[in-house]
Amino acid sequence: METQTTGFFTQFSSSDEISKKYLLRRIASIQNGVTPIKPELFVPYTVIQSFLFSEKNQLIVETMKGVIEDNKLKLKNVILNNSDLSEAVLEGATMSMANLSYVNFKMANLSHVNFEGATLLDTDFSGAKLIFAKILKADLSSATFENADLTGASIEKCNISYATNFKNADISEAKLIGLDLSLTEENSLTIEQLCTAKSLKDCKLNELQYELIKSQCPDLALTIKEKNNKTAPYMGQ
Repeated sequence: METQTTGFFTQFSSSDEISKKYLLRRIASIQNGVTPIKPELFVPYTVIQSFLFSEKNQLIVETMKGVIEDNKLKLKNVILNNSDLSEAVLEGATMSMANLSYVNFKMANLSHVNFEGATLLDTDFSGAKLIFAKILKADLSSATFENADLTGASIEKCNISYATNFKNADISEAKLIGLDLSLTEENSLTIEQLCTAKSLKDCKLNELQYELIKSQCPDLALTIKEKNNKTAPYMGQ
């Protein structure tokens, strides 16, 4: 595994920008590779373990994560699916049109990141900081935002599913535009959360959601009617 990592850096350091994007797609396979458990001195049974068991090399995982951090402004259209970017510092990164499915972004700093057009299928943003992030026309099917900070973020015209999870996410002053929020009964985006948003323009709501928002946060209800010009909730087809 160390040889593979060394080879990656040798190629990466001498490649042009287009070739580097191609090489970046190898990061997940390098991170997910396993090495034998390192035996401990004077602990005989660990020698046997080293022959029987393998584990991820955490140093390699962190080293590859550092490559992404160092190139955070050059990640447009990149393929990083299945990568481990937990706790990564990627504030202000450009990830538009990137394939980020199944990426682990737990506790990462993703504030002001541009995710426009990105594929975020089953991506884990648990506890991540996404302050003023731009998530536009992205696929959020089965993505997890549990306990994430989406303060001031723009989530616009994205595909969400029953499995998209916003449980306990902070969406204060966030702009939710063109989303099917009638699915929120399953993904734990509550009326209390919705009332902290800045806008729900063009969002699809069921009748109960609309009536609760109208009664609890009437100013926000006006943003729903702004486009549809209806007093009844916009149901969509």
